[in-house]
Amino acid sequence: MVRGRSSADRERGLRVGFVGVGSVGRPMLEQVVRAGHEVSFHARRPEVAREVAVCGATSVASPAELGAALDVAVVCVFSDAQVHEVCGGDDGLLATLPAGSTLVVHTTCSPETPTELARVGQARGVSVLDAGFSGGPADAAAGRVTLLVGGEVAVLERVRPVLASYASPILHVGGLGDGQRVKLVNNALFGANVALVAEAERLAEELGIDPARALEAIGHCSGASYALGTVRAAGSSAGLHAAAGRYIAKDVATAKELAAAAGTHLGLLATAADTLEPAADTLESAAPGGPSPLEAGLPADTVGLLAGLTTTRAIRRYRDEPVPAEALRAILFAATRAPSGSNRQPFRFVVLADGPNADAAKRLVGDAARRIWQTKQHTDGYDRADAEPASPRARLARTMRHYVDTFEQVPVLILPCLVRYREPTLMEGASVYPACQNLLLAARALGYGGALTGFGLAVDAELRALLDVPEGTVIAGAITLGRPAGQHGPVRRRPLAELVYGETWGEAPAWAIDPPGTTFTAAGPPNATETRSAPGPDAGAGTAG
Repeated sequence: MVRGRSSADRERGLRVGFVGVGSVGRPMLEQVVRAGHEVSFHARRPEVAREVAVCGATSVASPAELGAALDVAVVCVFSDAQVHEVCGGDDGLLATLPAGSTLVVHTTCSPETPTELARVGQARGVSVLDAGFSGGPADAAAGRVTLLVGGEVAVLERVRPVLASYASPILHVGGLGDGQRVKLVNNALFGANVALVAEAERLAEELGIDPARALEAIGHCSGASYALGTVRAAGSSAGLHAAAGRYIAKDVATAKELAAAAGTHLGLLATAADTLEPAADTLESAAPGGPSPLEAGLPADTVGLLAGLTTTRAIRRYRDEPVPAEALRAILFAATRAPSGSNRQPFRFVVLADGPNADAAKRLVGDAARRIWQTKQHTDGYDRADAEPASPRARLARTMRHYVDTFEQVPVLILPCLVRYREPTLMEGASVYPACQNLLLAARALGYGGALTGFGLAVDAELRALLDVPEGTVIAGAITLGRPAGQHGPVRRRPLAELVYGETWGEAPAWAIDPPGTTFTAAGPPNATETRSAPGPDAGAGTAG
């Protein structure tokens, strides 16, 4: 039986409950607490519950328990399936929400979902609003999220005091489901705009202009847009994709399904679906079934496995910001999971972020990098006066010059080492180098990037003495790591048919066809006169991943 509220209860505000207290849901909840409402929430993970409870909200064990004493239930989870999970069934919100209460759905979902929930809620006297939002965590914390509300106006006015604590403007756009429809059109347009900004970055770089500087200038011109401002705030379109690509891609995919069901299509807006990261295997921790205990201790990926494998490349320009310890922990944990068939794991990673040894090691490797690149750019013709400024060769030369000149400022330098337990063989790198690739993929998944170089080989003795590296341990490379700065352009590759052979050497199988949109490099294997005379420098300029 649901207890009625006293006049004193009503003066303290409405009883509000949240399911979904992630990057946007949590600042929404905090604003509702500040507005004087009585707030409770459900979070599956105990550590999240402890963190959120600090702001003055009460944690409860299940959505059903949460719903039993609410005036307003707010759902801000990741996907349509999760909305059904937390709202339906015997342990969902609609099983216990009292008559006269309102369920507010912020999740971008199918327009049919609010209507289905309203049919279930009607039997209990529960109203439903679909209220897609536009904005991010900073907007929620500042009370300026835009709400696109579908449903009855009278119901909206009843809960407006709650919504107004974190949203302005609050726009009524039609009946149930219309809020979702407007939101999906908006997100498809935003995704297409982000794709266009990424193309602008690419064009600027290929014209020999610093992309970040170009976007800063365009921000004051007729080409400015909300998407451009968002990309600038993230550092680059790659940075935005790393932080929010899965959300945008998920919404674009839903918009495509909605359009197809209505007998139409996204048209030019579909460009976004072809350029943004897929969201299929990167659902938040609120996903049905929940994470394994191992996954619960790690941050959420920003890209799927195949997306990471096909888009990871050498990143040699970094923002001036440290890599947090929790990110390093997750990246190195992924790197040290037995990449070969053996659990012996004969590799070690020396991680140099700050401190006297880190500074000294960066100086040693940086000096070697400059010497090596000085030789390589002359040997391989990167310093030719007749090189076109926008050519791939000239762009690489500029990138490498910046890389070696600023080597001491890289946020993190990692030395992957191989602990020999047998005589050297051709296969001895089969553990350490896959581990390096795991490291770069994990960095990519968390929005960071790096490059594997051989620059440290030129100062091997000095590094050993500085870091007390024992005999019998090989320093197998030098990896720089940080948050990417600027636009790094597409991942270029040789055609698959040139690299994959079938029954006979040199003959590609019929299926060895690159996906549409693959960008190819003009570079190939070094010729006989190009680098064999200078093997040392060649190790330092190759790409990783």
